[in-house]
Amino acid sequence: MTNVLSQIGELTPVQRAVREQFATGGSVTTVLAVVTCIAAALLFAYILTRCLRAGRREESPVDKPRKLFADLLRRPEVADHQREILSRVAADLDLQHPAAILLSAAFFDHSVARWRENEAKTGRSNEAETTEALMAEVRRALFSEAA
Repeated sequence: MTNVLSQIGELTPVQRAVREQFATGGSVTTVLAVVTCIAAALLFAYILTRCLRAGRREESPVDKPRKLFADLLRRPEVADHQREILSRVAADLDLQHPAAILLSAAFFDHSVARWRENEAKTGRSNEAETTEALMAEVRRALFSEAA
């Protein structure tokens, strides 16, 4: 074996250290123990980073559309009574992403029209004039334009 190594060329310092370790009584068991410890440390680090990443992902409001909607409704330009009616519209329409009604005036109008149709079908539209004025007020507050 030494003839093969001398034919390949000069040994690197690492190769020389390994050769000396085995020549002076180093064992395979020690090397395997070190490699096992390194593998265990890498596995632990991987599991730790996965757990931390999963914890962060759960806190994201984007993953919880209703929480995002509630957070957006806490803006100062949305009054309490407006917040209640918007929450009711989103709940009655069972929107998967209720914050979508806050993105554009056109989608807001479409959602409110659908909600009014549902209210009329279920017979809960007895306060239509009040709701109409309230929705116009909410639209102005959200989109800063005349309804």
